[in-house]
Amino acid sequence: YLAALLAIGAVIALGMQQEWAVEREPTWIRGSAWCAFSALGLALCATPIGRVFVALRKTTATRVARIRRTLGISSAALASTHAALALFTYLRDSWGHLLPVVWLRSGVLAVLILIALWLASFPLVVKHARIKLWKALQRAAYLAFALALHHALLSPFAPRAWVLSVAAIVAVVALLRLVK
Repeated sequence: YLAALLAIGAVIALGMQQEWAVEREPTWIRGSAWCAFSALGLALCATPIGRVFVALRKTTATRVARIRRTLGISSAALASTHAALALFTYLRDSWGHLLPVVWLRSGVLAVLILIALWLASFPLVVKHARIKLWKALQRAAYLAFALALHHALLSPFAPRAWVLSVAAIVAVVALLRLVK
């Protein structure tokens, strides 16, 4: 969690260096988006990468699960921060565009899925909500990643080559999850 806080602190500091709001706000929005996207990608890659470290006896499966959970929660917090920054800066007068504009709709859905997963990552919530299919629910993180990818690719501000590069790396590593 500390890394997520440091990342947002760095993004805010970078934005504060900009003299004009027209430069500052996009810096915050893009920076928080990259932090959220990266944390989600790392969460999806944690199991396959962790298997290697477990096989090498450098860590335990329990520790890998803790790291994956921390990255998942961090990605939800960072995505929520990104959404809040976008809603109260760039989109402050345009909330009516959230659902009709395709790339904004993808972002909203990704954030909602991540928030639901965030809530479902606490055993007490799972118990009281009587969630029986917890593992299936957690697999919705892949859908959130696909929606975030769609959101970034259609966004007028994202560097598409970087987005596709990160997504390709995550996809290849995440597919290793299928290998026993």
